[in-house]
Amino acid sequence: MTTRVCLLSPAPVWVNPRLVKEADTLHAAGYDVVVGYRADGDVERDDAILATKPWRWHRIDVARARRPVARILAAWRQRGAEWLVRAGVPTSAVARAAYCRSDGDLADWAMAQDADLYIAHTQPVLAVAADAARSRRVPFAFDCEDLLAEEAADGGRAAWRRGMIRRLERQYLPQAAYVSATSAPMAAYLVERYALRTVPVWHNCIPAVNAAALHDPGERPAAAGPVELAWISATIGPGRGLEDIFAALPQVGSRVVLHLYGAVTSGHAEWLEVHLAPLRARSLVVVHPVQPPDRVLVALAQHRIGLSLDPDDCLNRGLTVSNKFFLYLQAGLACVATDTAACTGRAMSRRSSRSWTGSRRRLLCRRPRRRHGSPGAHDSCGSASSQCSSTPSRAHSRHRRPPPHRHQSPSAGAGIADGRAPMHYRGTLLSPLRHATRAPGAALCAASSDVWVDADRRDRGSARP
Repeated sequence: MTTRVCLLSPAPVWVNPRLVKEADTLHAAGYDVVVGYRADGDVERDDAILATKPWRWHRIDVARARRPVARILAAWRQRGAEWLVRAGVPTSAVARAAYCRSDGDLADWAMAQDADLYIAHTQPVLAVAADAARSRRVPFAFDCEDLLAEEAADGGRAAWRRGMIRRLERQYLPQAAYVSATSAPMAAYLVERYALRTVPVWHNCIPAVNAAALHDPGERPAAAGPVELAWISATIGPGRGLEDIFAALPQVGSRVVLHLYGAVTSGHAEWLEVHLAPLRARSLVVVHPVQPPDRVLVALAQHRIGLSLDPDDCLNRGLTVSNKFFLYLQAGLACVATDTAACTGRAMSRRSSRSWTGSRRRLLCRRPRRRHGSPGAHDSCGSASSQCSSTPSRAHSRHRRPPPHRHQSPSAGAGIADGRAPMHYRGTLLSPLRHATRAPGAALCAASSDVWVDADRRDRGSARP
């Protein structure tokens, strides 16, 4: 009988590509997959993605325009639960309602699924997945895409909120069949904080087949005009390093053009207009809509340098590798990235965790200078290659009934390749990465793959043994 896996998310699928990639991978590996998620706004982007998916899905709709009464009731329930959390009521049911709007509807649906494994994507649905699994006496797992207790926009907003998230993690993570993470430093943090046996690392990569039609960087036409920079995210907004780029662009003049990919929400439209106003006359910035998943790499490959400049202003951002970082590498672009432990693969420590400070605007205006190797190599855009593995492996489980897929923990030092020194530029990171995790089922498409950039290789884009 086919093993059934239920994935849960508190957010629309178009802002959660990691959820979609895991569902795709599990389905391709032969599992019966169903995804349940909550939506409280426009669903056109979700529908465009879901229309092409072979797996099943269910939407908990609490949009104001479509289900106003359901939205109001869900909001009242959440606010009441938040008041109880602030008042010191420590129960998991109260924390679940406070952190996940419409948690009751999502939990009722999840419990009705005949699943062999539940996987929670992000902390708001951690308790929902655990409760559904307990009701059916099956295991649950957790994919930790972000350390939300350590995120300035979430747990950092209030002490009660951070404490609530930590209590949920402390209660449920040790019970999970497995906990996965997005980087080796994040995995090390989870193992140490919650005494977990092992945390496999699955990087946020797009399947290699999406890059099959791309020309190798060395075969692409030389750019005759300005250097084209690219920045991509689900939404365009503040707090992601764009302020520094906007401030640096007038200083470099017409030598560069910045291409932004993402949705502009109503809440950020005014912010973006204020920053673009002084740049509009010089045509230094081009705003593009959200790209279809199968066209993302094609769109990025038209440019030369990708920007991953999320500020290292909280522990989460220092230990997380964003989607955009790997998108640039897979598209064959050079990558300018914030110098964090996750991006460089350094072990987590206060001394080794450095961030760009106020000098990075000047830094972005300088021409990259090579620190290692031959001069002139900064003109190379590098390459990236990714391939999936189906080699089975094994991990421990605290449950009597083992999960339908088993995993092997990443080897020590996963994230940095075999002995080749990473190449650091001023403001630019071109680092060889090695993803040592192997998993047949739940591994995201980057598991057990090589993603690297080597400015000295003549055969860029070739497969690596």
